[in-house]
Amino acid sequence: MILALLWVAFTVLTLIAWFAILFTAGIPRALRLNVGVLRWTWRVTFYSIGAFGTDRYPPFTLDAAPDYPATLEIAYPESLCGGWCW
Repeated sequence: MILALLWVAFTVLTLIAWFAILFTAGIPRALRLNVGVLRWTWRVTFYSIGAFGTDRYPPFTLDAAPDYPATLEIAYPESLCGGWCW
């Protein structure tokens, strides 16, 4: 239930971030929530239906959990331009 509500916030933030990326060519730091939602979704899926990879229940955190078998790390780029933006 909590994860479903987080996905609603994920969708809203993604739409807002799309406009921010369009006008600033940078990724807003608020997307850390989106990375956290993806991370928690991966852990729940790994535990339940995705891989049946572990019998340990996933922790209730959006932060990294290095001691849990399923980890997801996404690098944060400072700019999306790569030097070709105006």
